[in-house]
Amino acid sequence: MVLLVSLILLLLLTILAITAASTSSLQQRMANNAQEQNTAFQAAESGLATWLTLFLSETAIPASWQNAGANAQFQLATEQQAHCVAGSIGVGSGFIFDCYHTTSDARTDTGARSRHQMGYMTRLGQ
Repeated sequence: MVLLVSLILLLLLTILAITAASTSSLQQRMANNAQEQNTAFQAAESGLATWLTLFLSETAIPASWQNAGANAQFQLATEQQAHCVAGSIGVGSGFIFDCYHTTSDARTDTGARSRHQMGYMTRLGQ
């Protein structure tokens, strides 16, 4: 009788250990996915910051640009450059602006992706 109770307790402890191990594995995968998504987010933001730095330094900006990082890459594309009218601050002032719409697509080695878009306006004839 004692042997039977001991075997049942051993079986219950084994089932409990297997469940705990699988739960731990799932939590580890979830944490890794969150970290990879954060890496893709930072790479996309880095792409937009790179575009802005090149633009403000008046360096020629290619239509499309891609970096090759260690574990994440971003690709930039300036989709639209157009003259736009002044906003509420410059209504009736006759200012003309160039409006840029830039997209940064980032991807990590594991497949996490992030797309960020940024608009930028600069006044012409300053």
